[in-house]
Amino acid sequence: PNMNLVRDPRWGRAQEVYSEDPTLSGYLTYYFVHGSQVGNESDPKYMQAAACCKHYAAYDVESNPIDRFHFSATVDSRNMWETYMPVFRACVKFAEAAHVMCSYNAINGVPACATPQLLNGILREQWKWPGF
Repeated sequence: PNMNLVRDPRWGRAQEVYSEDPTLSGYLTYYFVHGSQVGNESDPKYMQAAACCKHYAAYDVESNPIDRFHFSATVDSRNMWETYMPVFRACVKFAEAAHVMCSYNAINGVPACATPQLLNGILREQWKWPGF
């Protein structure tokens, strides 16, 4: 699922996401991912579908004020952990999603897809995520 938070109602993809609230979005994400992947709980050996948590992390722009490929979200540690990470934690750690797609933007000047702390430090080491 698209797990971005609606930070500005003018954002063109607001209808794709659950909410502006990280806690509510985390619960809805958990049940969506769990229901999609587990499907038939009588035979949990087989995954029914592989859910992808996207866009990891701090992403909620398309072309305003600049395009998503050149945007750098300025996010302090507290805001990252209290606002953006709860939804991804619910998806990755608790619902055990199979995939994670990094966001197009940079975070504090570093591209999200090239941030070792986000990809390895948090996903792999802290949350013990085995997916891809």
